Amino acid sequence: MPNTGVNLPGAAGSTGGAGALQQLLGAVGGAGAAGGAAALLQQLTGANTNTNAPQPGATTDELSQLLTSSNWCWLRYANGNSYTQKLHFAPDGTWRDFTENDIYSRNVHMGSTAHLTGNHQNGGQWRVQNGTLHMSSNETGGQLVPVPLRVTRNSNGYPIIHVGDREYSMCR
Repeated sequence: MPNTGVNLPGAAGSTGGAGALQQLLGAVGGAGAAGGAAALLQQLTGANTNTNAPQPGATTDELSQLLTSSNWCWLRYANGNSYTQKLHFAPDGTWRDFTENDIYSRNVHMGSTAHLTGNHQNGGQWRVQNGTLHMSSNETGGQLVPVPLRVTRNSNGYPIIHVGDREYSMCR
């Protein structure tokens, strides 16, 4: 992969799979994606008997190798609250999403602090076809749909995966 970054089909700014992507990756604050997922799926795949549909599983292309080389994490910290997401892409074509939110609320008048932790897991199948990542989940009816993303490198040379407004870095 070149150090200048790789622009893949459906890069950020594309709306092709954005609604399904929000649903697949559990975007914080996203709205309206669930209702449009079935319609988007039908637009993207046509008939369910599409023989050109990608089959799950890693291939030998650069993106597949990159996805399976590490877990991929996103972190947001705002106003004392943390939001984390870890994605794992397995070579057998399955993916898992582990999301955790730690939210703190403090009442200065009563001198108390409340802590809420939310955990969420999601998963499905994935495949890279013609340089484009496709993912499935319950929200897509198990059908693989394209996920727009872009891969660049940080100043230390490590890859960063950009999906919408999120940046995922390698993690354990």
